[in-house]
Amino acid sequence: MRIRLRVRTDGEVKSDGTQGWFDRLLDSIFGSTAAASEKESPQIEKRPIDKRWSTRGDAKYFFDGRHCRNTDGAWNSEYVFTVYAAEEFQQIRVVMPEVAVTAWERQHDQRMSEEDRLRLARETMETLVDLGRYPAAITIASDTIAAAPIAQC
Repeated sequence: MRIRLRVRTDGEVKSDGTQGWFDRLLDSIFGSTAAASEKESPQIEKRPIDKRWSTRGDAKYFFDGRHCRNTDGAWNSEYVFTVYAAEEFQQIRVVMPEVAVTAWERQHDQRMSEEDRLRLARETMETLVDLGRYPAAITIASDTIAAAPIAQC
């Protein structure tokens, strides 16, 4: 008796169009194995604009949340903002490297509060809005984090 094994090629999906649970697990741990050109751009949730949105110039923005990501062995905090400018919804991810935050905390001998982290991310995003630039992601420089003021308790 012969046993035949069929090995799936890169990017191949099951005949019913779904992806196996093991592949989804691997993608969630190690990142997607699909080529970047094959990936669809993520859909931006079009929230109704109400009083929860902040205004900056002609643009309005909404803080969607904070996510922790492990990228290439380094932990980062991502602050996600949805921006409505020029009749278009855009999403900006402000990445704050935890290595730089840890250096700031060692230098000042105190923890950087979540409010200070959010303030720093919001200031970075507002600077981009003022310049009229809407990148998908931007990383806050270590110098900017090091120069952040100490919170007044």
